[in-house]
Amino acid sequence: MYRGYLKLLARLQIDRRLRGKADASDLVQETCLRAHHGFREFRGTTEPELLAWLRQILASRVLDLLRRRPVKP
Repeated sequence: MYRGYLKLLARLQIDRRLRGKADASDLVQETCLRAHHGFREFRGTTEPELLAWLRQILASRVLDLLRRRPVKP
Protein backbone atom coordinates (compact mmCIF):
# COMPACT_ATOMS: atom_id res chain seq x y z
CA MET A 1 0.00 0.00 0.00
CA TYR A 2 2.83 2.42 0.81
CA ARG A 3 5.47 0.94 -1.48
CA GLY A 4 5.14 3.62 -4.17
CA TYR A 5 5.54 6.39 -1.62
CA LEU A 6 8.51 4.66 0.00
CA LYS A 7 10.13 4.05 -3.38
CA LEU A 8 9.90 7.76 -4.19
CA LEU A 9 11.47 8.62 -0.85
CA ALA A 10 14.20 6.03 -1.37
CA ARG A 11 15.06 7.50 -4.76
CA LEU A 12 15.34 10.94 -3.19
CA GLN A 13 17.57 9.65 -0.39
CA ILE A 14 19.98 7.76 -2.64
CA ASP A 15 22.47 10.52 -3.25
CA ARG A 16 25.47 10.44 -5.56
CA ARG A 17 27.49 8.49 -3.00
CA LEU A 18 25.10 5.53 -3.19
CA ARG A 19 24.06 5.62 -6.84
CA GLY A 20 24.91 2.34 -8.45
CA LYS A 21 25.38 0.74 -5.03
CA ALA A 22 21.85 0.93 -3.69
CA ASP A 23 18.55 0.25 -5.39
CA ALA A 24 15.35 2.01 -4.33
CA SER A 25 13.31 -1.18 -4.72
CA ASP A 26 15.71 -3.10 -2.49
CA LEU A 27 15.56 -0.36 0.15
CA VAL A 28 11.77 -0.45 0.10
CA GLN A 29 11.75 -4.24 0.41
CA GLU A 30 14.14 -4.09 3.38
CA THR A 31 12.08 -1.31 4.96
CA CYS A 32 8.90 -3.38 4.65
CA LEU A 33 10.62 -6.42 6.14
CA ARG A 34 11.94 -4.43 9.09
CA ALA A 35 8.53 -2.86 9.63
CA HIS A 36 6.87 -6.27 9.55
CA HIS A 37 9.33 -7.76 12.04
CA GLY A 38 9.21 -4.73 14.32
CA PHE A 39 5.51 -3.90 14.11
CA ARG A 40 4.99 -4.73 17.78
CA GLU A 41 7.23 -1.76 18.57
CA PHE A 42 5.05 0.67 16.61
CA ARG A 43 3.16 2.84 19.08
CA GLY A 44 1.26 5.10 16.72
CA THR A 45 -2.46 5.04 16.10
CA THR A 46 -2.86 7.07 12.92
CA GLU A 47 -1.84 6.71 9.30
CA PRO A 48 0.47 9.77 9.46
CA GLU A 49 2.23 8.17 12.44
CA LEU A 50 2.64 4.94 10.50
CA LEU A 51 4.09 6.83 7.53
CA ALA A 52 6.51 8.69 9.80
CA TRP A 53 7.61 5.38 11.32
CA LEU A 54 8.16 3.86 7.87
CA ARG A 55 10.11 6.95 6.75
CA GLN A 56 12.33 6.61 9.80
CA ILE A 57 13.04 2.96 9.07
CA LEU A 58 13.92 3.85 5.47
CA ALA A 59 16.19 6.71 6.55
CA SER A 60 17.92 4.43 9.04
CA ARG A 61 18.57 1.88 6.31
CA VAL A 62 20.09 4.54 4.03
CA LEU A 63 22.38 5.67 6.87
CA ASP A 64 23.41 2.06 7.46
CA LEU A 65 24.42 1.79 3.81
CA LEU A 66 26.42 5.02 3.98
CA ARG A 67 28.27 3.82 7.07
CA ARG A 68 29.08 0.41 5.62
CA ARG A 69 30.18 1.52 2.18
CA PRO A 70 33.17 3.80 2.17
CA VAL A 71 32.93 5.83 -0.99
CA LYS A 72 35.15 8.42 -2.57
CA PRO A 73 33.73 11.96 -2.83
